[in-house]
Amino acid sequence: MKDLAVRLAALDADAGAALRVIAYFDSLVEARAGLSSIVRGAAVLSGCPARLEDTERRLRIRVTPDGVSSPSPEPADAAWQVMPILPDSSAVLVLERPGPPGPPPGC
Repeated sequence: MKDLAVRLAALDADAGAALRVIAYFDSLVEARAGLSSIVRGAAVLSGCPARLEDTERRLRIRVTPDGVSSPSPEPADAAWQVMPILPDSSAVLVLERPGPPGPPPGC
């Protein structure tokens, strides 16, 4: 997978980066990583704090971009990027930055 990512990056930098992200999360799933590790990966890779919030289970995990767990100081902003974990689940992954999904401007 790494060889493919390197070759793809030479042709298309965005596609190569996307493949590296997919490979990273695949390795976490293979290793049966916990929720904190997955949220940490989202925060580090996105460069902004990330949260996993599940109101039904009263679960909140927040990690800063440097990989440190930090409690949620305030409720999620409606402008932040939110992605449901499963279609009919109360669990969501939140990136604490406004704007459309994808890399932040300048990346």
